[in-house]
Amino acid sequence: WRRGGAHPPHGGWGAARRRCVRWADAADAVRPQEGSGAAPDAHRR
Repeated sequence: WRRGGAHPPHGGWGAARRRCVRWADAADAVRPQEGSGAAPDAHRR
């Protein structure tokens, strides 16, 4: 699975949402400046 997040993993959108949640948490921890700004984009895409 590429970090771009444009395409969902083989698991489907269900797994993509779970990974997006993980990615959002990681992004939130790594980039506190952007904060929740990165999370909604990940969920929408």
